[in-house]
Amino acid sequence: MRRNGVGVDDLSEAWALARGYGEPIRVLPAVAALAEQAWVSGQSADDLAEWRSLLRDSSAPGLEWARGEVAMWLRRLDPTVTADDVALPYRLYLDGDVSGAAAEFERLGTPYESALALTETGDDVCARRGLDMLDRIGAAAVASKVRLALRVSGVRTVPARRRRSTLGNPVGLTHRQVEVLRLMENGLTNTEMAMRLYLSARTVDHHVSAILTKLDVDNRRQAVRRGRDLGIIA
Repeated sequence: MRRNGVGVDDLSEAWALARGYGEPIRVLPAVAALAEQAWVSGQSADDLAEWRSLLRDSSAPGLEWARGEVAMWLRRLDPTVTADDVALPYRLYLDGDVSGAAAEFERLGTPYESALALTETGDDVCARRGLDMLDRIGAAAVASKVRLALRVSGVRTVPARRRRSTLGNPVGLTHRQVEVLRLMENGLTNTEMAMRLYLSARTVDHHVSAILTKLDVDNRRQAVRRGRDLGIIA
C-alpha cells in the first residue's frame, strides 16, 4: 500500500479475521492499517465512527503502542481525535509536538513514522527531509500524496523524487560519485580517475569534494572506510 497504493483486499481480509478474534491486540493494528489506507487513498472512511469507538473502548495496560498507532492515523483523518494511555511518540504527536514525535520515532528506528511526522511539522526544511526519507524507503504512493498536499498548502519548493541512481545508497551519492568512490578505493589520484572516467580533473575534484561532504568525512581514506561501512562499496 505504501509503495503503490494497492492491497485493499488483503486489508479487508485482515480486518475480518481480526474482528473474528475480537481481541484489541489483534483488532487495533488492523484498524490502524485501514485508517492508513483511507488516508493514502483519500477515500472517505465510512467506518470512522466504529474505529473511534474501538479506540475509546480498548484502553488497557499493554495496549499503549497499538492505541497510539490507531490514534495517530485517525487524527490524520479527523483532527478532533485524541486518546489517553498511548506510548510517548504518539503522545507527542497528539499533543501537537510533531517535531518531537518525529525525533522520537527516529530515535526508535522507525523511519516511516518519523518521515511522515517531519512532513507535517510545517517547516519546509523538515518536509523536504521527510520526503527524501519516504523516497529512500520506497514509500512512493505516500510520498506522492505528501508532495501534492504540500503544493496545495502553498509550499513553494517541493522537491521532485530523487533519481533511481541516488536512491541506491543512504547518503545520496550519484552513480558517478559511486564510481569515483570505487576508484578512490583502488588508490587512484584525481588525475588518474579523470583519465579512467573520461572526465576533466576539475570535474573529478568536484565529485571528490561532494563525496567527502555527503559522507561527512575529512579525507579519502575515511571516505572509503565510510563507504564500506554503509555498503556503498564492497
